[in-house]
Amino acid sequence: LPLFAASEPLSNHSASLRSLPSLSHSLSLSAQMMNMISTCNSRRNGTARTAALLFLLKLASPADAIWNFNFPDNIFDHIHEHISEEITEQINDITGNDKSGARQDPHLTFAHGGKADFRGCDGCLFNFLSARDLSVNVKTQAATFMLRGSEVHGSFLTEVHVAYWDRPKNVWMNTSYWAQEVGDQNWGWRMVNGTCDGRKYALGPHGHDQCYGSSVSTGLASAEFKLPEWELRIESRRVFGHIKGPEHRLDLAMKPTVRETDLSAWPHGIIGQSYDGDDSPISGKQDDYSTPIVHTEAMAEGAIEGTWADYQVNSPFETRFKYSRFDATMATSRPRAMAKATVVSEKMAGYATSSEVA
Repeated sequence: LPLFAASEPLSNHSASLRSLPSLSHSLSLSAQMMNMISTCNSRRNGTARTAALLFLLKLASPADAIWNFNFPDNIFDHIHEHISEEITEQINDITGNDKSGARQDPHLTFAHGGKADFRGCDGCLFNFLSARDLSVNVKTQAATFMLRGSEVHGSFLTEVHVAYWDRPKNVWMNTSYWAQEVGDQNWGWRMVNGTCDGRKYALGPHGHDQCYGSSVSTGLASAEFKLPEWELRIESRRVFGHIKGPEHRLDLAMKPTVRETDLSAWPHGIIGQSYDGDDSPISGKQDDYSTPIVHTEAMAEGAIEGTWADYQVNSPFETRFKYSRFDATMATSRPRAMAKATVVSEKMAGYATSSEVA
């Protein structure tokens, strides 16, 4: 990789790093990274060092740094073949990757730091984010694969469907990212497709479509949505250790672009509900991967309101389910029931009480 020698410590390149826009604040993280990576065995150590540097640059300032070096999007996929899931998790933790989302098979990260696993069911659709005028639904698909010596019978996200309604203009933007459209090189000419006000579009690598005040842009194996109040990022990944099921999976990240209390309505959905305004992490059930044969079963119990079945939807762009916030406002919605009562009472002064809204 044509940046720095993987065998050298980051401190040797502090001047070069400082010359990159917005990265000087990240230098203090390098010691933590190197200490963490030193636990890798010698065969993987060089690759892990390189991975740490690239993740550091990518997460610290993706627009100003990584793309200026013209690294392909799927370089992190290749690195992932050589470093463990634990290393990736720790890199994300150290660098402050605090977006909520779903990754791998699927591990959920909630707002404010909570975590849970969610198996879903084969071929089922679930709402992960419901906000005013926005619905993000995903499909889970059963898969069997090898992971660190264990045979895992689990699942992956294989479709993400984004329905956005520009209410003032009465215009719909419906867009899908399909893992099945991704080929051997981890990209496809129609991996992202949809409609804007009835106009059809399909995006391959490095594409862009503007739909009035909203947009979707693709990298080599990623798609970024910029919507009023929310940003979404979807990335395709190979399924390493594949035995049965989909050969590619999707990872999803989301974040609001305004403060939680400034959103048009309190969001919901399996992940969206964690933006509940109380700054407290709530974690749910997680699967045990320590046995030779693993059958995942966690459905985010303990971290979601109601049960997993309450979030199942019947079609890709469905906007309505038990906790839908698609037509809600701050006056007609509330944070999830697990939000701290003091936060609910303070943030919702003058609004409807929880007994008056869905």
